[in-house]
Amino acid sequence: MLVPSWFTLGIVLVIVGGLLVMVGFFVDLVGIASLNSNSTLSSIQSYDEAQDALIGIGFFLAVLGWVFHQAAIGHRR
Repeated sequence: MLVPSWFTLGIVLVIVGGLLVMVGFFVDLVGIASLNSNSTLSSIQSYDEAQDALIGIGFFLAVLGWVFHQAAIGHRR
């Protein structure tokens, strides 16, 4: 199976990072939607911590993937 020349490990990391950021925002959306008068501070905090962790790791992987992709392109030239 042939893969396109632009499809590198860096692109895979960027895609995975983007998906983690998207999931992080969905976790925040679910956390906000589940708030009611009986919500405790710990449940709100757990949604917020999960969102922060997913988005942070996602951005880190996306930047790392971009660096890997640029290194792979520079190596081919």
